[in-house]
Amino acid sequence: MIGVKFGKRKVVNYRGSQMVVGGLTSKNKIDILIYIARELASVNKQEDLFERVLSLCEEIFEADNIHLRLWNENENKLKIIRSLRPMDPPARDLRSGEGFSGTVYKKGEPHLVADLTKHMELLDEGEQTRSVVCVPILYKAMVMGTLSVEKSISYFYREDDLEILEALSSQLGLALNEVRLLEGLYLANQRIEFDLRMGRNVQNQIIPKRLDPWNGIRFFFHYAPMTEVSGDYFRVFRDENSVTLFLADVAGHGVAAAMVTMIIHHHLEVLMEKTNALPELFEELNRSIRPNLPDGVYFTAQIFRIYEDNSYGFVNGGHVRPVILRSDSEKCELIDAPGLPLGIADVRKEDYRMTSGQLDEGDLVFLLSDGFQEQKNAGGEEATTKKVLTWILEERNRLMNRKGIVEAEELGLSFLSRYEQYRDGAPTGDDLSMIMLQISPLLSRSRAQYAKARKATTLEEKLELCEQIHHAEPSLLANLLYMGRLLYKLQDYQRSEAVLKQYLETSGSVNPEVIYLVGSAIKHQDRLKEARKYFRWALAVDPVHLPSLMRMVKSYLKEERSDDALLVLNQAAREGLRDERVLQLIKRIEKKRSLS
Repeated sequence: MIGVKFGKRKVVNYRGSQMVVGGLTSKNKIDILIYIARELASVNKQEDLFERVLSLCEEIFEADNIHLRLWNENENKLKIIRSLRPMDPPARDLRSGEGFSGTVYKKGEPHLVADLTKHMELLDEGEQTRSVVCVPILYKAMVMGTLSVEKSISYFYREDDLEILEALSSQLGLALNEVRLLEGLYLANQRIEFDLRMGRNVQNQIIPKRLDPWNGIRFFFHYAPMTEVSGDYFRVFRDENSVTLFLADVAGHGVAAAMVTMIIHHHLEVLMEKTNALPELFEELNRSIRPNLPDGVYFTAQIFRIYEDNSYGFVNGGHVRPVILRSDSEKCELIDAPGLPLGIADVRKEDYRMTSGQLDEGDLVFLLSDGFQEQKNAGGEEATTKKVLTWILEERNRLMNRKGIVEAEELGLSFLSRYEQYRDGAPTGDDLSMIMLQISPLLSRSRAQYAKARKATTLEEKLELCEQIHHAEPSLLANLLYMGRLLYKLQDYQRSEAVLKQYLETSGSVNPEVIYLVGSAIKHQDRLKEARKYFRWALAVDPVHLPSLMRMVKSYLKEERSDDALLVLNQAAREGLRDERVLQLIKRIEKKRSLS
């Protein structure tokens, strides 16, 4: 039960008409949202998740009925998954755009219909629903289905209900995706070969398919499970100021170890949103995961973070030490940072020492799992750390002597070739994972060119220099952002959109100003529906971001959708936006509606 007291709705007669009083207020919305998040986060099975959602909706919204529908690609329909109670006429599957649920699915936008007697075309014959809130179930940009709460009394639901149900459906989309992934791995333990292939497909969803450059840092990676699934795991997190590499190696192999990587992935995604300090991240990760691990199961891990000035921070939890090969050195450096593996015992952030340093142009960093150094050749001889370091150094020197320059991908492939030569057909002894990164040898030249572009006189001169930089070093973040803004000023909206999207993807940024600018560039190309997605994204990051709000409202008004415009404006006002233009616009729309 919700530990929050809120007034139940009551239907009263007033001057011959029925009125609804009471219900949710802004005072208890936050507590209810926290309760919803906690309830859904603890569910690990899809069936339990659906039942929990219906229970929450019944408790919060006092609904006569609740319908949870998911889209079925094979039948091209919204299929009824759960209902609170049977209906007369019975609830049925819907096509996209059919009824209020089908309409919400098609548009991908939440909708409140306070009085369905004015929209009887949305009801089946004999259906008694008179007030409904229906929201899409979203995961990222994909609409998975719809969730609706329904009442036989007109005007029973209000905007507060819409906000709460939209937040619940957002949590449902995330939970449903995570539960499906976890259930896929649980099946892998039961069906041997077929399920191992299934597990590999599921695990592939959490392992990056590619690692694009970030701010002049280039990557190469190799990921090779010993069987269909792996106990090795890695993840890369980007933002405007740093890129963070996380590697883990679960003790053991196969399905059991792979399931632990899924648990690591789930908790790491949550913690990276809340925790910035590296030692503290290990403490919190261990605290979250350890109660869920079988006895005797643990994992080693390391975090390597590089900042925009190419300085780095590193913490290690019993993992193989990273290797740095300086561009001007004939010796490999091993970075040391003592720390316990995770899952063995309770640990504190003080148990992990963070090592810091500086990288320069052309420097290379290798992050490896222990499968390389422990691999045995056909004669049963183990590779050892010494041999691995020798392969790295010799292959770097060979490429340098041949080409005069070393590129990350070419060196990575050469290193793997040396490993395979040594293995010489012997069975692979462990899962393998490796991330190699390189500070671009052209980085200082590109940065100097960027400084020159900023000082150029005309927009055209600035743009020409930025384009030269982009050709030489496409991932330089400052140049991408500046170039995107220049193109926007020059009204080249198509190219501005492309460059700014590249900036968002490369940097991992969620800067509402940049997101707004992408939406604005799209809007100038008359793609209003797509533009609104970016304005909505900017408002999700910053609910009082005025430019995004005004653009979104104007796009609705252009399509004569004053109800949607008013909904967005009122939501911003409730979030604390007190701009006079917003308040005046609300009054103007309300006045126009009252006269119509």
